[in-house]
Amino acid sequence: MTTIIFAEVAQAQIDEVAAWWLEHREAAADLFEKELEAALAVLTMAPRAGSPYVHPRASGIRRLLLFRCRYHLYYTIEPATDGPGEIVTVVALWHTRRGSGPHLR
Repeated sequence: MTTIIFAEVAQAQIDEVAAWWLEHREAAADLFEKELEAALAVLTMAPRAGSPYVHPRASGIRRLLLFRCRYHLYYTIEPATDGPGEIVTVVALWHTRRGSGPHLR
């Protein structure tokens, strides 16, 4: 079984984008929320669905594209310590047009 947890910074980024999306995207106000939910469902079933992301200060990072919103969800995968399964830790949410990737450690 896969468990998904959120780093504090990632949760803050998600909350900020969700609020912005609701305020500024009236025609598709729920698009971000639906895409995020779908991405998390994918990661629950197939944590390696995202692509590896090479970063000079962080290893083991992967990212999954929220295609219509154009955000990448950055995450790590670790074995669960209390039994079978894995833990996916979402470490960042970053828009694809921002140029460089998020600040990771």
